[in-house]
Amino acid sequence: MTRFYLRVMLLMIVTFIVTIFIILASLGGLEKLYFRPQFAEQMNNLGEDLEDRLKGLSADEAREEIARLKESQRLTFQIQVVEAPRAARLAPESSLYFRPQDAPYLLRFQPDQAQFRFFRQQQGARIFASLVLSGIIILLAALLVVLPLVRKLRLQEQTIFAIAEGDLDARAPEGADALGKLGHRLNQMTRRIKELLAGQRQLIHAVSHELRTPTARLGFGLEMLADADSEEDRHKRIAAMHEDLGEMDGLLEELLSYLRFDQSDEELTTEELGLHEMLANLRAKVQPFGPEKEIVTSGIPPGAAVQANGHHFPRAVENLMRNAVRHAASKVTVRFASNVHGTCLHIDDDGPGIPAADRQRVIEPFVRLDSSRDRKTGGTGLGLAIAHRICARHHGSLLAGESPEGGARFTITLPA
Repeated sequence: MTRFYLRVMLLMIVTFIVTIFIILASLGGLEKLYFRPQFAEQMNNLGEDLEDRLKGLSADEAREEIARLKESQRLTFQIQVVEAPRAARLAPESSLYFRPQDAPYLLRFQPDQAQFRFFRQQQGARIFASLVLSGIIILLAALLVVLPLVRKLRLQEQTIFAIAEGDLDARAPEGADALGKLGHRLNQMTRRIKELLAGQRQLIHAVSHELRTPTARLGFGLEMLADADSEEDRHKRIAAMHEDLGEMDGLLEELLSYLRFDQSDEELTTEELGLHEMLANLRAKVQPFGPEKEIVTSGIPPGAAVQANGHHFPRAVENLMRNAVRHAASKVTVRFASNVHGTCLHIDDDGPGIPAADRQRVIEPFVRLDSSRDRKTGGTGLGLAIAHRICARHHGSLLAGESPEGGARFTITLPA
């Protein structure tokens, strides 16, 4: 952080120094832009006037007239009366000469060195003051720009250190500038990490809780197996243990499926799935879970189809249909709706329904709302969560609501 601050300050100082050299290099041009034009303009204005003033005057009289002229006008050059033979020997290179008509002398015009020095001193003082003022302004601007930047960077650095130490409640400053947006993204990342860790802890707790029951039954079954009085009783206990193992195997398979959908970012391949054929196959698979319950479709036109993955999407619909059959009183209805924004599948049942406060929570893993929705009904607690993940992977959604029959409604929405 300190190196960054020093680099910015060094850049400001170098800019200031370069500015000084540019101004100093242009100082010589100020004479040409300001002083020299005055000299030439005054020369031109006096040209005709000197012809009349000095006509017929001797050299001494001409000097007196030039003295009066200097008193009456502020000249930026000197005028001297010199004899013609001396002019060629003593003339500086910057001098100009003018001979009045029929005069036995020359007028030598040359810059006034005193005025030149005064002009340079004045301009130098102004330039020095301008440079000092410019330097102060540049330093103040640098401080106003750099100090808030460094302060925000230090706060973000402290936030990152705190996160690295395990403090996921640390937050970086946010704002509309680039560093503020960076802080917003950092806070989003921190919140996401906290949510993932909380979900992981919840999942581990739920899995351990779900596995505890079948493992306890297995342990109890092994103890009872040694005390079996007959071969028939022994076979019953072994069959019960196999059921417990199958339950554990099903739970682990569902858990692996859930984790695969939760962690994978791979884009799903899609195809056109005919709804009539897909629902007919799913009805045949789901009906054994509730032979006495009716499964019907409604509002599905001939040729209706969705663009979805041929393996995962039917599984999501199957999980929802199994859940509906498990809790329906007598009937499950699959409805279809379509518009320019996408397609919807509604899976409705006429069971007890889901309270409004629990409709969002019910799609979380291992969530069971009451005793009617426990493992005795055949569920693992992951079916709805897996269906939700599959819908999300299709860039769609899964929402819980109330069906027209009064029970639960689960709606799958896929974008057009």
